[in-house]
Amino acid sequence: MMEAARTGRIDRVRALLEFGADVVASGGGRGQTALMWAVSQEHSDVVEVLLRYGANVHARVERQVRPVDQVKDPDAGGRHRKLPRKAADLLRKLGTND
Repeated sequence: MMEAARTGRIDRVRALLEFGADVVASGGGRGQTALMWAVSQEHSDVVEVLLRYGANVHARVERQVRPVDQVKDPDAGGRHRKLPRKAADLLRKLGTND
């Protein structure tokens, strides 16, 4: 799931989710989730699908940066993520329940 999200393979992300993949699973050396990868690579279509399936906007990795922080704080993750307004607004809306 993480690789499909990181590379923007929306078709694979959808297929994995439809077959029951865990949308909140994390992996890799730092524990990134699929949503974290999609946000960091600016794949807004993948972000929207993951959010519809219940991805956790408050999940944290070793640097304590959450997906919602990446669009709220220009300094998070080294640079401001340039997601289209629809995906960024959805992340912000879901992230207001800090």
